[in-house]
Amino acid sequence: MSFLKYSGTFFERQVLDILKESADLIDEWRLLKYREELGEKDEVIRKLGG
Repeated sequence: MSFLKYSGTFFERQVLDILKESADLIDEWRLLKYREELGEKDEVIRKLGG
């Protein structure tokens, strides 16, 4: 299932919230990739220490 098709849509924030709530079920790197693609690039960079 690809959540990336929701990037830039009305549902983007909702998808991000659902993914974050399910973080314990998702591989950390995959979650970071989803977050980056769904508009949280700066937050992901900060998390990675960059």
